[in-house]
Parts: sequence; structure tokens; C-alpha cells
Amino acid sequence: MINHTSKITATLYKIQDSNNLGLIYRTAECFGIKTVFGYKCSHPNYRVTRGSHQWIKRVHIGSIKTHIQTQHKNGVNVICAKISNKATPLPCFNFSYPCTIMVGNESLGIPNNISNLCDSIVEIPMHGKTPCLNVAIAFAVLCNESITQFYRQPNHTPKIN
Repeated sequence: MINHTSKITATLYKIQDSNNLGLIYRTAECFGIKTVFGYKCSHPNYRVTRGSHQWIKRVHIGSIKTHIQTQHKNGVNVICAKISNKATPLPCFNFSYPCTIMVGNESLGIPNNISNLCDSIVEIPMHGKTPCLNVAIAFAVLCNESITQFYRQPNHTPKIN
């Protein structure tokens, strides 16, 4: 198991499918993310989490705008995952830490008035005919890239227990 001080959190915007939430919690725990903030989300399917929800701090937020402002005040970069002409393609994006990765509602994503408050907008390039990934899969791709970049920094080699 990789033991590192996580500089990465997750912010979930109106995720409604309990299976997606379960997969997001499981993915977050697998990548060492310790805190998941949720705004108007349903409850995760605990069977899908495979117990990972036990090790993650779940924080319900009342205002997404206030949450983003608080993250900024605490020096946390807010990275919004969204298909947008303002987005940087993930292969060209450089994560800076600490950060929170924000993913949005399965059907509506994250509205412009919210994404405009974020430090960065990033998108995963699609090369097939399907226009986008499932939110839980997109979250996993973003986590993998953020952790990979984190460990490429000097003095951030993963330590194995």
C-alpha cells in the first residue's frame, strides 16, 4: 500500500447515481485521497465502495461557491473537469498542489457560473465516437494523472508500507 500525505481532495457536484458515488469513493481511497466534499449528492452504494468509505472523510457542503472560496483561501487549487472550449486537455495540464478535483452531475456536468470560479478547467480528450466518459471513470483518469504528476516531483517518491 502506498503511504503518502495526500495533497489531493475531491469535490463532487450533484452526483446522483449511487453506483457512481460508490465507485468514486473506492477510486479516491485507492489513490490515497482522504477527503471527499459533496454538494447535493445522493448517498453512495456502500456495496460498490467495497468498504473504502470507512477510510474517507465525507464532508457535505451547503454552498458550492462558498466551498470554492474556502479552498482558495486555504491555498487549494480548484480543478474543474468539464468539456469546454476553455478547458486544457489533460495531457497538457500541469497539476499544482494542494488541489481538489471537481467532477459534476452525470447529465448536466458543472455549470459555467461554477466552473468560472475554479482555478483551472481540464478535459479528457475523446478519440472515439462517444463524446464523454462516465463520471466515475473520468474521476479515475484524473486521479491517476494527478497522482502520477505528484510522484514525479522531487522528494515525492511513493513509500511502500
